[in-house]
Amino acid sequence: MLFTAASAIALVACGVDRSDQGATDCASVVSYMEPVLTITAVHDSGGRPVPQVEVVRYRRDGVPMLQQLRFDIEQGTSWSPERDTATFDAGLHSGLSLHGDGRVTCTVPCAFGSNPGTVDLGVVAQDGQRSARSLEVHHRGRRPGCGGALNDGTDVDLVLDRPRT
Repeated sequence: MLFTAASAIALVACGVDRSDQGATDCASVVSYMEPVLTITAVHDSGGRPVPQVEVVRYRRDGVPMLQQLRFDIEQGTSWSPERDTATFDAGLHSGLSLHGDGRVTCTVPCAFGSNPGTVDLGVVAQDGQRSARSLEVHHRGRRPGCGGALNDGTDVDLVLDRPRT
């Protein structure tokens, strides 16, 4: 199932108290100051840093999202700290690359989208070491204003397991 950018935009209504002008309402788009999930470090089973892994599983709330991730990367949308905010999920991926054979790689650090929930994430290193994690991801902060901007996403460090022989 593919999601459009419009499906990732959340509209909220905010009441504004302006006693001198009467109460007014506004509808705003919630924006995002950073991705909801960032892989900040990956280490192999011996504790050595791993600079790049392949993303082999990415599910959000039980829904497979790896194909959508490929589509987003292919569209060339990505996030960087220099951007103030983004208003759609695809605009919040970074450090991810799509290869001609369909593989998605993460050059650490890498980041995934804006939607909170339970993420099942699987990665594999070039030498076959793997990590599979289920994570509750969300933004922990919000910049004020009608609609506001969410920030302070979930950061994770992954430790790879030795390949089974």
